[in-house]
Amino acid sequence: MGIEEIERCISSSASIHQWKYDVFVSFRGKDIRKTFAAHLFHALRQAGIYYFRDNEKLETGIFIEPKLLDAIRHSRVALVVFTTNYADSRWCLNELVEVLECNRRFRDHQGHVVLPIFYDVEPGDIRRQSGRFGDGFERCLATHTDDLLVQKWKDALKEAGNLSGWHLNNDANGDQSNFIEQIVGHLYRISPTRISPYFVKNAIGVDSFVEDVISLLEIGSEDDVRVVGIWGMKGIGKTTLAKVVCDRVFREFEGVSLLENVGDANQDTLLLLQKRLLHDVLKVQGLELFDLNSNINEIKTKLCRKRILLVLDNITKKDQIDYFGAGDREWFRNGSRIVITTRDEQLLEDLKVDNKYMLPGLTHKESLQLLSRHAFRKDHPQEGYGELSESLVHYTGGLPIALKRFGSFLSKKRKNQWHEILEKLVRDPHLDSVGLPLEPFSSVLPFQSLGPYGGHGGRPYDDKTYTDVRRITLVVTSVIESFYIEYDQNGSLVRSPIHGGPAEGKICT
Repeated sequence: MGIEEIERCISSSASIHQWKYDVFVSFRGKDIRKTFAAHLFHALRQAGIYYFRDNEKLETGIFIEPKLLDAIRHSRVALVVFTTNYADSRWCLNELVEVLECNRRFRDHQGHVVLPIFYDVEPGDIRRQSGRFGDGFERCLATHTDDLLVQKWKDALKEAGNLSGWHLNNDANGDQSNFIEQIVGHLYRISPTRISPYFVKNAIGVDSFVEDVISLLEIGSEDDVRVVGIWGMKGIGKTTLAKVVCDRVFREFEGVSLLENVGDANQDTLLLLQKRLLHDVLKVQGLELFDLNSNINEIKTKLCRKRILLVLDNITKKDQIDYFGAGDREWFRNGSRIVITTRDEQLLEDLKVDNKYMLPGLTHKESLQLLSRHAFRKDHPQEGYGELSESLVHYTGGLPIALKRFGSFLSKKRKNQWHEILEKLVRDPHLDSVGLPLEPFSSVLPFQSLGPYGGHGGRPYDDKTYTDVRRITLVVTSVIESFYIEYDQNGSLVRSPIHGGPAEGKICT
């Protein structure tokens, strides 16, 4: 092969456009950011559709920020939500011009798609810049005198107004929920990669925690290697949180590897995890790995070449991260990120992580939703089971693993059986008293008979200060707020206040 032919191949390869996102959404923040747009993003996330969500801080100045420009150019589908005030923002108008320019460049050979959403305006008003939409456009023109740019805006609005899309009143009779369902359903059908490798179905109560952890990762900074530790009691959802973080950011890295349950791995399993890491990063099948220590050198050699996200789950000892080269950040390329999950906060101190994040239990509302998902296959208790479900939520203390197990355990039981189980728990608050298998909880609470969740190491504390009424106090300073159950000598429930749950996760630096 001659030099010219090689250069042509390289040029051709470089011209192939790579999509980072499934969807980019252009919208007027002050119109719908906290309403329609928030519900749309939630539905996209639940469907496993990877989208770019802008930050209000990016919407400043005259020109589009490079980060936003990059997102527009690397999103396979652009949703443009036209609202009354869309055109009074030169920012939105510049976005629209860029979206349509990308469509002209990539629609034929790369499949780029622009889909307008006519939320509270008519397509004709977009094309002609008339009506209330036109009033907004006039307000924008009053502060802008660049004739060339103004003409670009007008041409873009005319072009977008002629595109086929969705109309809130015509397509959904004004029903926003149905409208969003139609939009997301269409995007799901046309998405070539519908679900990311780390998609977690029906993850409840993790959204705010995910945003916290992503913020700590500082993904936009590429001048260092950062390590973030997530800690909390077993069953609280650390692995789930790590998976959802990967789901949100995996396209920001050249390679991502999530290695589960490292702390319980024996030598053979560690070999498999090392192989998994190299496969995830290099995308190569059939790697030959023979010895833990020699494999470490191979891993270090390979990791320094790519900007990666590495998640090491359930670390129990300091030296366990060394098997994956994570004990020395110098082996990682700048911009790489390492996430460590553990039950041991002190271990994170010893590892000198950049930030620690304590994962709390679920709130009362989230707990009830998770229990209902597993018990009734819906987001709320079945009719007639509300009070029973509330009582079980009190017992579990916001611990996801307990809520899931109780929900599944009770899903096929009759209402009178729910009553019987709750009565047994009141008299003897141990899982074996109700026939719930202990094995899934054996590492959550270190007892043969397991009691209510929470406390230090999960130990329920009976302060024995009452003669006719016993109080079990759950002292929970790191996971959920304390709450208690009071019952009389006959086992009748006296009082069981709803625990408040955590207001937020705890970030430690």
